[in-house]
Amino acid sequence: MSKKSAPQPLVATAANTSLLTVTELIAAFEDWLPRPGNYPRIARRYVDYCLEHRLRPDRDTLAIYSAGKPGNLVSPLRKFLLFYQMQGQPELIPDPNASKAVAPVALNLINKYIEEATHLQGTNSKVNYIKSLKAFFRYLQREQAAGRKALFSGESVSRYMVFLQDSGKSAYTVNLYLSTVKQLADWVIRNRDALKLKDENVADLQAIQQLRSLPVPRKPKQELVEA
Repeated sequence: MSKKSAPQPLVATAANTSLLTVTELIAAFEDWLPRPGNYPRIARRYVDYCLEHRLRPDRDTLAIYSAGKPGNLVSPLRKFLLFYQMQGQPELIPDPNASKAVAPVALNLINKYIEEATHLQGTNSKVNYIKSLKAFFRYLQREQAAGRKALFSGESVSRYMVFLQDSGKSAYTVNLYLSTVKQLADWVIRNRDALKLKDENVADLQAIQQLRSLPVPRKPKQELVEA
């Protein structure tokens, strides 16, 4: 019986490269997978964790990061770690100009909405809405930076909900994020003339309104909205 040969690097952009940005590595991982699904998003969260804590992706850090996580999140990480090892474990650096800053256009839209949102009573409610909406627009920016189509649309919001679930958010928390985005979309539609929206923009926003909340089987533990 012949001995099975060791796996070889399969991605030209990553093989023989000693330094990669997060987006470069995740894009190479996505190209390598026959059916990427949500694997790249899950892997990116793990890589971001490693960079934040100045760790290298390996079995030890994977064991720490994946502790307590369900199997459907751990399996993609094991696949990613195999891929990373096949590429020679290149050094990773954050993406250029990586920032939590929200684009000025999106920030201006959020601020205008909050100013007119009379249903929001108290500073805490407004702060939570701002945090939630900023998190959504940061997601769109990350997707766009990675070369993926991401708009203020039903399709992108649907993917955002999957992203939140993959990140460990409960159905209850995902629904809170969805609710804030829906309310912003509704406000934008009502102000379409002042905002000079095109018909296709309105259709994208109306598609958001059709998205359904996730079923919540039992009362969840309280979670904080990301800053």
